[in-house]
Amino acid sequence: RLGVIGDVHGNAARLAPVLDAVAARGDVRGKLVTGDLGGGSLGRGGRLWAPGEILAILRGTALPFVFVPGNHDAPRMDEPENVDGRIADFLGFRVLGIGGSPRAFGLPYEWEDGSARIAEGACDLILSHAPPAGTRLGITSKGADAGSRQVRGLLGRRPHALVCGHIHEAVGIETVDGVPCYNAGAIGGMFAGSCYGVLTLGGAAAFEHVQVPEGATR
Repeated sequence: RLGVIGDVHGNAARLAPVLDAVAARGDVRGKLVTGDLGGGSLGRGGRLWAPGEILAILRGTALPFVFVPGNHDAPRMDEPENVDGRIADFLGFRVLGIGGSPRAFGLPYEWEDGSARIAEGACDLILSHAPPAGTRLGITSKGADAGSRQVRGLLGRRPHALVCGHIHEAVGIETVDGVPCYNAGAIGGMFAGSCYGVLTLGGAAAFEHVQVPEGATR
């Protein structure tokens, strides 16, 4: 089983109980992080943690992880756990990473749909910041489809599963073109709150979405 952590947006206060909840399960071997480590707003009080600080928190846990940068993050993040633009071996699975999102908000890491950096080759898992287009996983609160046609096309490689984030209000699970897909939402933004997912592999892939009580703090 792999834990799935949505967009963090610098919110270490929400990240800590989520990491505790994932670790407490005892059956999770590693973590997939959907990006947007930085960026966001905490409202009154608190502070936003920088992407490097969020990575330090993730590295301080016992479980290994991989991530892709989100559209709020820098397009190039020279970190060993960053799988953007490549296929990396993670716990015996080939993970295809796709960072950023289609151009929409004028944020640091956006691209014209169809021009994202994507590695060639077979993969077992897709870790994408942007959801696939034409699914409910990319529908905004205003009804627009913010998913990527390029990401949708990658489902033709027949991975076991796809994990994404980006559109916080579209958190959920959907089978798309025969592939189980999961939008983990955002633990550090509006709509999703403190939550995480669990991807079970071995046989048919399956996702579980878990909400963490807001009062759960370290």
